[in-house]
Amino acid sequence: DRVIVYFSTHGFQDKVIKSRAYLAAADCDTDRPALNCISLESLEDIFNRAIQLPVRHLLIVLDTCSAGLGVITKSPEYKELNVAVEPGAHMITAGLADQEAEMDVQRQMSTFTWYFTKGIEGEADYTGDHIVTLTELLLYTRYNVAKKTKGAQTPMIGRLKGPGEMVFVTKP
Repeated sequence: DRVIVYFSTHGFQDKVIKSRAYLAAADCDTDRPALNCISLESLEDIFNRAIQLPVRHLLIVLDTCSAGLGVITKSPEYKELNVAVEPGAHMITAGLADQEAEMDVQRQMSTFTWYFTKGIEGEADYTGDHIVTLTELLLYTRYNVAKKTKGAQTPMIGRLKGPGEMVFVTKP
């Protein structure tokens, strides 16, 4: 009923076509990315098929540099509705298209991943109801990542389908 797809890898813009970006697998040749790197265009095709699956909520997270090019429809505003009941699919990226995803060397993970997981664990529960909505999670993650990186990285969200949002229940 709920599916989360989480990519955490190196991402980069095409050297010639700046509007194109890729995710780098272990065998990726950044000088010839079309040969063996994963294009965000091909991921978008996969995601468009995934949103047709019979799941209530789908969340795609890209923790990579240049991931902002993968946000399909930027949707900063969300209406208050019964978001957990309505179906929906979203993509969250670690930053804008021209931003690098920064590593937190002390924590040995990306700054985005640190705040994203802390948010899911309950730090993003602004209303104190033990439920973290996707809106709360994005607000928490975006604020803290931007603060930690001094504005060099700004997480984004895009609505892929439907009005619903995935929610995370925290322990009281």
